[in-house]
Amino acid sequence: MTNTYADSWTFQDSEIVEIFDSHVEQSVPGYHLGHNLILSLMKNLAFDDAKVLDVGCSTGTLLNKMAYSLPQRRLNLTGIDTSEQMITRARQKLTNQDGSTKINFHNGDIYSLDQSGFDIIISYYTLQFLNYIERRNYIKALYDSLEHNGYFILFEKVLHDNSLISDAIKSAYWDFKSLNNLSDKEIFDKHSSLRGTMFPVTEKQLEQEILSTGFSNYFHIQKNYFFNGYLIQK
Repeated sequence: MTNTYADSWTFQDSEIVEIFDSHVEQSVPGYHLGHNLILSLMKNLAFDDAKVLDVGCSTGTLLNKMAYSLPQRRLNLTGIDTSEQMITRARQKLTNQDGSTKINFHNGDIYSLDQSGFDIIISYYTLQFLNYIERRNYIKALYDSLEHNGYFILFEKVLHDNSLISDAIKSAYWDFKSLNNLSDKEIFDKHSSLRGTMFPVTEKQLEQEILSTGFSNYFHIQKNYFFNGYLIQK
């Protein structure tokens, strides 16, 4: 793989957009398993004509899977991403859409979206790229955009508050990347490029943010290395 992120990692980079789908599979443990879990949950949580929002939808892979796996639900799917290049790629991938489910892609963030009342909101490894003040406000905006009793499906990279455990998990995580054919240089360059752009919090801090925003309860649905998944209800 060409090293496109030696200096900085940005989702506005067209080269990164080009390799994104294959790269996340190599870099995030259980990335597609998480997709499959969400699709299974949708069979119970998404009723006919439900409004679903994917924030930080990147190239739209999850929403496309949703449209094809649940065509009978006629879901109203919306994807937003601050990267214009990601949204352009997502729209290109709609060429085979059969029309039974609507997918709309929007370049922007939750504040620029002129609709609310979503039944389900998904954030799949997105909040970790917001700083600590921005993320709290963003979670509140997502909460306000949900219908009463709506669901927030959150996948997020977290930290461990024990340094010895954190170091052990980090080493195992780098081994995971190596086993997925990423070279030591690619692993180190990616790590360096993310400095100052990713702001993960500990698991306890994340759960406090969820409850302090107003969500009523949550349940762990996936845990893999530093990567956690939650099903949260408003």
